[in-house]
Amino acid sequence: MNITYAKIDEVNGLVTIEATQEDFKEEIKKQMKELARTRHEPGFRPGHAPMGMLEKKYGKAVRYDVIDKSISHELFEYIRKEQLPVLGNPMPDPDTIANLDANEMVFKFKLGLAPEININVEEVEIPAYKIEVTDDMVQRQDEVLRRRHGKQEKGDTVEPDSLVKGPLTQLDAEGNPMTDGIKVAMGIVAPEHFADQAQKDLFMGKNVGAPIDFNPWDTCAGNPVELSSMLHISKEEAADMHANFRMDISEIIVLRRAEPGQEYYDEVFGKDKVHNDEEYKEELRKMIAAQLASDTSYRFTIDARESLMKAAGEFPLPDEVLKAYLQEQHEAETEVSIDEEYNKLVPGLRWQLVSDSVAKALQLQLTEDDLRNVAEMACRNQFAQYGMQNVPEDMLKKYVGEMLQDRKVVDSLGRQAMEMKLFNGIRAKAKVDEKTVSVEEFNALFKAASEVPAEPAE
Repeated sequence: MNITYAKIDEVNGLVTIEATQEDFKEEIKKQMKELARTRHEPGFRPGHAPMGMLEKKYGKAVRYDVIDKSISHELFEYIRKEQLPVLGNPMPDPDTIANLDANEMVFKFKLGLAPEININVEEVEIPAYKIEVTDDMVQRQDEVLRRRHGKQEKGDTVEPDSLVKGPLTQLDAEGNPMTDGIKVAMGIVAPEHFADQAQKDLFMGKNVGAPIDFNPWDTCAGNPVELSSMLHISKEEAADMHANFRMDISEIIVLRRAEPGQEYYDEVFGKDKVHNDEEYKEELRKMIAAQLASDTSYRFTIDARESLMKAAGEFPLPDEVLKAYLQEQHEAETEVSIDEEYNKLVPGLRWQLVSDSVAKALQLQLTEDDLRNVAEMACRNQFAQYGMQNVPEDMLKKYVGEMLQDRKVVDSLGRQAMEMKLFNGIRAKAKVDEKTVSVEEFNALFKAASEVPAEPAE
């Protein structure tokens, strides 16, 4: 068997495999023996059917199968050994179909090749934004944390963030209780979340025992799910429930915000890490900056990708081979337009080729530490969503270990880790223009494009 390779152009190549029947003789003989050993033929015990009969009946199919698998194996082994940068799958040359019954056979395969992309990252200019942490952000973060670590207790007067409990009674058009109307033995409302300010105002400052006539529909802009939950009725009934109701306040639950002090500081940041108001506000600034870092990092990936694609310029792709590969993937879907699918694939493929080229130039390699760091970050973020800012190290280690036992999770973390490593490497090498901007200026960067920034965290 003889294999040769010819490069047609920058992104297309041709592999030619010349073979004779002799090249497959031993493997065919081996497969026929295995068939004879296991095949059950009528009138014969397994393994006792005459070889001549089996060759006549199955010989051609076995030979074709051996040739097909052998050629495929040799093709991919050649590609691996020669380290050819193949995109998609090798495509049999439709103009050269080998005759499997001939003594001498020629197989030709078209290869789609990744183009050579050379980018000098050190010459690429990329903006990098940092969002200014303002006193107003610190104040809002303080409010969020003190509410989160506060306590609910019974109160006498309805405040903006109170929960109000009491029986609910449906009223008629004149404002009188309906004997056959809807009644809820113990309802609960949160005026803070009402959609209509006028409805909120009806509750503010009221005391236990006070009756309040209000319109549930207006409190939630007619949301049937919220209405059905408040009035204990079906969503179908709620869809047309515009009546007023009376709540006789029986209990008021107020949120008492946590008071600044050592106990509060220890609960939020860990024991003895913060000791006074000055340190507290400095830690809040760090916390906000860390939360905003995910947004600015995301922006950097957008700008870095745009700058690198511009630096790479236009480069060809092996369109014919890639479209043939897509056709093979969608052969059962008659309505699929291959051209449309290909046009959707191209932008992502171009970026993948550029990023692979940059990763190779920067000599980036994924390590176990990279995986573990990303897993730890994912765990910390998950705990933070539940207000757990200071997770014990032994608990964190346990959860990270469990994550790394799941192959699918590891694959996902690997992609995240490599992407993080790529952009960190780019940031370290490129000409980065650091800019400090307000949160409003930062969000304005996204308005000219389709990307949507994450809201600055609180």
